[in-house]
Amino acid sequence: MLIGNLARQLTNDKWEEPKRNNVIEGITFDLYATRHHISFWQACFTSSQEFLDQETFQRFERIYKILNEKARSWTWANFTVLVVLALKGVSQDVTRKVDKYSAGMAFTKAGGCLLCIVDVLGKVVHMKTPSLPIPLHVISKEFKDTVNRALAIPW
Repeated sequence: MLIGNLARQLTNDKWEEPKRNNVIEGITFDLYATRHHISFWQACFTSSQEFLDQETFQRFERIYKILNEKARSWTWANFTVLVVLALKGVSQDVTRKVDKYSAGMAFTKAGGCLLCIVDVLGKVVHMKTPSLPIPLHVISKEFKDTVNRALAIPW
């Protein structure tokens, strides 16, 4: 199962506490994991049982905004990755939104939420990994690679 593969890959890559069905801000996530690396990172995985088009994506935009506000409310940098597992595919209109939900300079100081969209059918991970600052680049790239490895394992 994909969630099991993701949990194993996260653990292999030094992410802590992979938990299934974790609740944050009243939202139940399929999988949740944390990592401490200069700052606090958390990954929240949720699934779309429908084709991920503009209309369906609105629900995930609301979740993104909630997670982003929570991450920015911390007194030190908290970086959250919202991972949307598009089980029945994703439209190009939606994958283009990934850049909109990526790190800017204010994000790097205050924390915030990154968006990762996984086209499960196409086995493609859409996530922008900013080039600067280096710690943010390293962790976000490692995270994207982790998800790619989990997708590559038969399930």
